[in-house]
Amino acid sequence: MTSGDATVSDLLDLYLADQRKQKRKAYKSAEGFVRLHLRPAFGKINADRLTTQMINSFVAQKQAADYADASINRYLEALIRGLSARHREPSAARLRGAQDRAARGEQTYAKVFSSTINMCSCATSCRTTKS
Repeated sequence: MTSGDATVSDLLDLYLADQRKQKRKAYKSAEGFVRLHLRPAFGKINADRLTTQMINSFVAQKQAADYADASINRYLEALIRGLSARHREPSAARLRGAQDRAARGEQTYAKVFSSTINMCSCATSCRTTKS
């Protein structure tokens, strides 16, 4: 699997393998998030083609189905960790690229992703949005 042809499902598999390898207590929950929510919604999509609109649509569907915002945030956290799974083992070239991007002032994927969801980060399920 190269980064160009990896599907979201492939990356979620890496995420689950990492959770299992580290013997995380939340592995069973993570496996459920992936199996019941993330894989059906995003599994067949090429990871490089996943868009903010797709993610926002997923959030809207879950909110319309009366899922708690805290649950939706857990699903999104699992998705973020899955998408970052291919970058866990830093190579010298990847580190140089990250340093070059930082020097040019480019935003990281995590910053862009978190700013596009616009969900409240407070501990309650208040459904407010950041402005």
